[in-house]
Amino acid sequence: MSALLLTSGLASSANIELELTTHVGEQRFFNQGDRLHFLLNINQDAFLYIYYLDAKKQLHKLIPTQSLSPLFVHSGWFIPVPGQDFELVVSPPFGKEKIFVLALSGMITDTQDREFESEEKLIDFYREAALSNQLDFGVVSKEIVTQR
Repeated sequence: MSALLLTSGLASSANIELELTTHVGEQRFFNQGDRLHFLLNINQDAFLYIYYLDAKKQLHKLIPTQSLSPLFVHSGWFIPVPGQDFELVVSPPFGKEKIFVLALSGMITDTQDREFESEEKLIDFYREAALSNQLDFGVVSKEIVTQR
């Protein structure tokens, strides 16, 4: 079983290492109307699954959706997350929010209708899916604070 280290903006498992930052570096506070952009660096090619935890602790799946497959990315570049076709704008409710990027070396397909009760269940699901399919796995999260 692989060990997992998860810190704000930097995470690794025994397999995939990821680094996540905002478009303004390590700034954590964002005001109403600000546009949020995140940049990801990854050590190997992977499929990304991206979720957002809002201030009300509701978990939203950004990628994949019924119309968007998991995002396949190549290592060695800073990649915009959740992607160039998305725009995240700060709006109520305000408070602590978090983005999660989960990376797997292969695609898994049974995520379309899944909803997760907590961030721990989200991470556990993808970790187990990676293990059972013999895929490399990594996860990173970035907490921000939104305000009026």
